[in-house]
Amino acid sequence: MSTKIYIARRVSINRLNDFIDFIRPQVYDHSQKIVERLMSNVSASCIKETQLENSWKKEKLIMFDEAMRLLKDASKSLERNPGCDVDFGINIWLFGRYAYIIPFGEMIRQIELNYPDFSVDYSYWNNTDRPDDVTSREWSMRSKTWDKVNCGIGYSSHNARRLYHSIIDLSTLWGDFDFENEMAKRLLRNNEE
Repeated sequence: MSTKIYIARRVSINRLNDFIDFIRPQVYDHSQKIVERLMSNVSASCIKETQLENSWKKEKLIMFDEAMRLLKDASKSLERNPGCDVDFGINIWLFGRYAYIIPFGEMIRQIELNYPDFSVDYSYWNNTDRPDDVTSREWSMRSKTWDKVNCGIGYSSHNARRLYHSIIDLSTLWGDFDFENEMAKRLLRNNEE
């Protein structure tokens, strides 16, 4: 069986929350760019006439609502659109004193995340040569660790020990309100400056 874990990190369990806090702003920053791009492409027909006072805030919020609708629709679609996919999370396995992390989401292909210094690259694959900067001993340890951590005896074993932390999840029934609130605040703050 081939193992291919091209992007993975290892952190001390007591630094897991720090790790999440470190990558969250990067994920939100990239997502904000997607939201702003969608808003700039929202047609004028989406901005319906209302009896409310016409202002840039109202117009921007209507465009924002339309952009969020497009993002939610894209997140539920079986045909994922990389330009509209902001869902992002991390798979976590706790083993010994470490947390082993594999990021999950289309965004991984779009941006190169920066990781904190206290995390260690822990990628592993057995279908090609190991990286030059990793010793044979370390590579062998990674193989054994990943076999114990998430490979187990099959898919059900893999998921039985996996935790998933969602940074952004718009595919759920009610969406990710934290993300929507953060993006709305950023939108208003950017326009006031």
